[in-house]
Amino acid sequence: RDFDPVTAADRAAERIIRKAITGRYPEHGIVGEEFAQLAGAGRFNWVIDPIDGTRAFITGTPLWGTLIGLLDGGKPSLGLMNQPFTGERFWGAGGTAHSRTRDGTVQRLETRACAGLADAVLTTTHPDLFAMPAELAAFLQLKAAARMTRYGGDCYAYCLLAAGFIDLIVEAGLKTY
Repeated sequence: RDFDPVTAADRAAERIIRKAITGRYPEHGIVGEEFAQLAGAGRFNWVIDPIDGTRAFITGTPLWGTLIGLLDGGKPSLGLMNQPFTGERFWGAGGTAHSRTRDGTVQRLETRACAGLADAVLTTTHPDLFAMPAELAAFLQLKAAARMTRYGGDCYAYCLLAAGFIDLIVEAGLKTY
């Protein structure tokens, strides 16, 4: 239950990303999953999760990705999810979201209209994430009301939400990165 896999790949990827950021933007701060926060001198802070969905990564399931975000004065200005296995990239900035496939096709993403919870496709990474009884009870109530519920997805589920394939994601215990 307390298994929290951190791979050498997690740490190596974050080191590479941090080096690229500090090389280009030495005054920017960094908040990452694997290493201590680096305070910046300005208003910009990068948020990094080098492998979101480490369990998916170590089991060969392509639902993991590299997450990189940029905060400007504490407000999100850019978000990116890169999935190197499938060659997909998803990003949002300035109120719009896009995706790019391995062949270079770029498309604008939009969530889909959903009339109500009875029509919604609900996802969560796993019901075990709802550690508090009240959290689990609330999730099960939503699950009972939704049209369909799927488990798994990690960061990829949020991309599916942005692309209009699912309607609702419920998670518990998420951290900044």
